[in-house]
Amino acid sequence: MPATAPVLDGGLDHIAIRVHDIDTSVHFCTQGLGFRSVREWSAPQGGVYRAVFLDAGDDRLIELFDAPPSSCHAARTG
Repeated sequence: MPATAPVLDGGLDHIAIRVHDIDTSVHFCTQGLGFRSVREWSAPQGGVYRAVFLDAGDDRLIELFDAPPSSCHAARTG
């Protein structure tokens, strides 16, 4: 792929972002940016207690998922 080819050209389904306050992040993305929540899920055994897929338009999804409390603390103090 040439260096000038767009990354989103048919190959990227979604991006995932770990957030420290998922409720605030979802509120910002839906109310502030106009994204639409399309699915929520969790996998506590894998350390994901809540994840939300947001439709960002043009068939692009953003997945927000919560950071475990220990990683939040480590990121702030680390």
